[in-house]
Amino acid sequence: MGTTAGLNPGLIQQGDVTIERLVEGIKASPVWNEGRNAIVIVWDENDYSGLLNNTNGVFPPQNQNNVVLTVEINREGENGVKSNAFYTNFSLLKSIEAALGLPCLNHACDPNVAVMSDLFGGH
Repeated sequence: MGTTAGLNPGLIQQGDVTIERLVEGIKASPVWNEGRNAIVIVWDENDYSGLLNNTNGVFPPQNQNNVVLTVEINREGENGVKSNAFYTNFSLLKSIEAALGLPCLNHACDPNVAVMSDLFGGH
């Protein structure tokens, strides 16, 4: 959806409106007020150029070439928390698995994949 790919900038606005409606709908749901709930939005619009430098066989490479925005809206948590830790999509998967008491899948099991505890209130 980004403009660097030559797409219409109006798609970003359309995406914003869609996300806003989804978040409002989730927060208006009775389920939102039950338990420890979170909404995670990942803006994954990078070029994956960092994967080209992966020579050690470990996925993903531990570098900052693939930076994406991740927003976590936590019903009970602190607002405005920012993390400087290096996380991956597998970190998000591992965090969800840990919160639900599930075993890890695929590369979420890799030893270099961290749980995003600083963003999920230590849970």
